[in-house]
Order: sequence, then C-alpha cells, then structure tokens
Amino acid sequence: SFAVLGDPGDRGPAQYDVAAALLREYGRSPFGGVLVLGDNVYDTGDPGLFDASIGQPYGPLRDRGVPFYPVLGNHDCMTERGERQLRYWGDVPRRYRFAMADGALECFALDTTVLLPGYASVYEDPADAAWADAEAEETLGWLRNALADSPARMRIVFGHYPVYTSGMHGSFLGSRRYQTTMRERLE
Repeated sequence: SFAVLGDPGDRGPAQYDVAAALLREYGRSPFGGVLVLGDNVYDTGDPGLFDASIGQPYGPLRDRGVPFYPVLGNHDCMTERGERQLRYWGDVPRRYRFAMADGALECFALDTTVLLPGYASVYEDPADAAWADAEAEETLGWLRNALADSPARMRIVFGHYPVYTSGMHGSFLGSRRYQTTMRERLE
C-alpha cells in the first residue's frame, strides 16, 4: 500500500492535520511510500519555504524511513524551474521509476509541467518554453522505453497534471483543454 498527496504545500493547519493523519495511519498499518503529486511549496516554489512546506509536516514520516516520491507542480516550477526543490528532496530527477510490492508494481514519476509550457504561468518565457518542449520530448521517449521494458504486473504513471479528473479543476474550459492535450501526449 502507499499514500498519495496532491497540492500539499500551503503550510496551513489542514496540511499539518493531513501529515498527522498519515503518521497515525502509518503507525497502524505501515505503507510503502508516499507519492507526492506536486504543488509542494505554494505559491511560487520559494526555497525559503521548503522546510515549512515539506520538512516540518512530513519530517516525522521521513524520520521513520518512509520514502517520498515527489514530482513538481506548476507552483513548484515558478522558481528556478523547480531545480532547487528537486535537490531538497534528495536530488530527485524530473522523471524516474521505482518498484514496490516486490516488483509487482512499478511507478513512473513525471514532471508533467514540461508537457504544457505556458499553462498555469509556467515556462511562458520563450527560452523556458523551448527548454520545456525539449524536456517534454525526452520525457515522452523515456516513458515509452521505461513502460516497454517494465516487468511489473501493474504500472502507475503519475504527475501533477491529470489526464482525467472529476476534481474542481476539471470543470474549467482551460483545464479541459489541457487534459485533452495530456491525453494526446501520454496515451
């Protein structure tokens, strides 16, 4: 089993309540890790807020050896393309894979922000957009190859931007457009 966190980094009381609930649940029934779906540090991925957004709330779980598998969200990439945050998490790459359940499950973590340059105020500058486009092509090639050679019976691909959602962002016209683009690029 594993836990999933999405948009956790606002440093508010609810974030700390969720972290405490995760810790209690881990004490009752240990899980194999936490998938962190991005927007880990609101509002702009400010490195000065890493400890308050990541270290303090989730430190007790990390101290118990629970692995965290983060990806970046659009808010995380607003400062230095999220590079310092990747280092903070332990030099996590923008795309990576890991196995759980003795190899029966393999997860593929993607920085999906590069798949939609210009969306949600990320990579709007022409140089950043060109960088994101190149990174997206590398990511898609990597994913194709990684999925093709995965021996796992079950595979999960995760990132910040959803391919399908019934959440609140799914009803906005811009969100429906980006979901269509995500489906076209990933499926």
